[in-house]
Amino acid sequence: METEGKIEQLIRQKRAFLKASVKDYSAGGNDMLDDVEDLFEETKAEIFNHLELASCLKEESDAA
Repeated sequence: METEGKIEQLIRQKRAFLKASVKDYSAGGNDMLDDVEDLFEETKAEIFNHLELASCLKEESDAA
């Protein structure tokens, strides 16, 4: 997915920026990016579950 690639690319760019930053600033920024990545993964899983459920409901509807 193109958007997913852009988000991951942006996170990598921000991590590179933080690596070159002041240590305290870098640690806080990396913690924030970790949170963003975790939420991104949770969101992808939730969307997948919803799509899977929608597919099952459509199959049942088509069968009825």
